[in-house]
Amino acid sequence: QPYIAFLDADDTWVPDKIAWQMAELERDPRIALIAHRMKVAPRGAAPVPARRAVRASVIGRRRLLLNNPFPTASVILRRDLPFRFNERFRRVEDFLLWAQIGFSGYRCVKLNQVLAYWHKPTFGAAGLSGDLDAMHRAGKEVRRELLAAGLVTRGEHWFARSVGLVRRGRRRMLLLMRPTTR
Repeated sequence: QPYIAFLDADDTWVPDKIAWQMAELERDPRIALIAHRMKVAPRGAAPVPARRAVRASVIGRRRLLLNNPFPTASVILRRDLPFRFNERFRRVEDFLLWAQIGFSGYRCVKLNQVLAYWHKPTFGAAGLSGDLDAMHRAGKEVRRELLAAGLVTRGEHWFARSVGLVRRGRRRMLLLMRPTTR
């Protein structure tokens, strides 16, 4: 098939997700990667219908430097792209792939609609994202990989690294404030 979509075992797509994304891909064949918003919701919760027109926004370099704007379960990408997941990365390998695509000049867009749901908090709850220190180290490694490949400048690398430190502190604060369940 010409496109690849991703779905984690603990996430859920809304019924029309693929149709909405494919309609945008057909409208703009320059798109290499298309994603959408996601929310945390209990498993089995009814999807919220779209409240406004579906709109696609191009995601540029600056946005990619700040953090991963493309949740894996939201992504559809062209199969013919010259990039694949780097098997050396156990964490944030998805962000490395999306960043390689975006920083190489391919058109990446994000729809303004929630078309999939996570069924656990997005960080610090369980699985690989449960270890915030390991996730932070993996993010640093991704930034070094992008710098070594010449996909980001040294200034962009240091800017992204600074933002990563701020994000790490924010996540720690949010975890401390998160109610515990017993």
